[in-house]
Amino acid sequence: MEMSAEWKLEKLKQCIEASMIESDGKVQLVNHKALLGAISESNKMQGHYAAEKKQISVSEEKEDRDFKELVKSQMKEF
Repeated sequence: MEMSAEWKLEKLKQCIEASMIESDGKVQLVNHKALLGAISESNKMQGHYAAEKKQISVSEEKEDRDFKELVKSQMKEF
């Protein structure tokens, strides 16, 4: 049985909605563990926890290399 990402997200949304009751502008949690789990899974599926790539410039790379060489040379002296 195949389940599309859209279907899974819809089911997670239903779990989130079923885990809380809104009345008079206030929200009551019915099942906070299910709510947090569904929100977490939804975030993962949508890439909200993905690591961000950092690009460094050539000059930063050179500075990093120079720093490492300096540390290495200082370590040899001790």
